[in-house]
Amino acid sequence: MAMQSIEQERAKAALQWAEKGVDSDTLAYANGLPAMILMNGLGQTAAFYKSKGGKHEALYNLLSDWLTQPGKPYTGQALLSGITGGDAKAYRAAQTEALAYLQWVKKFAKAYCKGV
Repeated sequence: MAMQSIEQERAKAALQWAEKGVDSDTLAYANGLPAMILMNGLGQTAAFYKSKGGKHEALYNLLSDWLTQPGKPYTGQALLSGITGGDAKAYRAAQTEALAYLQWVKKFAKAYCKGV
């Protein structure tokens, strides 16, 4: 199997998610997620999205799955546990990775959105 760049891995994961179907609410929440992270930080935004339930929590789970897989900042941990229990370097790496991944999520959400 050929090695993929991290950008290709991000794009592939986001595409697989979007191909399952994205509605207009999920598109709006996905579009707002990076801005919330920049304004409030990854921890507060993740906690907010998880607490809202429904489509917000689905996006939290998508981001959590990405940031906790092997090779990512919070490998093998629950996202909120990693955020609250990790060091500042891991937090910055996770926030940077989240923002990079969410750019692909937003692009594919828009491309695969039903009803817009």
